[in-house]
Amino acid sequence: MDGAGAIALDCKSRRDKTWKGNKAEIHVRHFRTAGALCASLVIMAGATLGEDWHALRGADIAQALERHVLRYEDGSEQVFNYGGLTEYRIGWPNEGRWRVRAEQYCALWPPSQTWACYKVSASVDGHQIQFIDGNGQATVAEVLQE
Repeated sequence: MDGAGAIALDCKSRRDKTWKGNKAEIHVRHFRTAGALCASLVIMAGATLGEDWHALRGADIAQALERHVLRYEDGSEQVFNYGGLTEYRIGWPNEGRWRVRAEQYCALWPPSQTWACYKVSASVDGHQIQFIDGNGQATVAEVLQE
């Protein structure tokens, strides 16, 4: 798990147990329905820790982007063409290059000579892509076309 908070809970024991999360502490005492309680806590913890996304690496990044059109939250769109060409549209087209390098999506937008690289995650349903910069800031895009 990431640094958002580890969860330790013994769901099989009937003894007093304490579950500690980021800001909560729950005491579980002799519940006959301990299994149901544990399942609820695991589901809540998963949603809190953002497990609706899964990290993409290498070829999975290329497969998720290549020949797809993404729409960002600001209404702009980006086309990822085969062979590393990309076009960003926000009122006017801007052409650049993209590639996968060191398990990240990288883009070059002229006139800059510097490649900007991002970690990539996909939503569990595959309808959204998330780009995460070096500061941990995420940009989310909807997959429009496959």
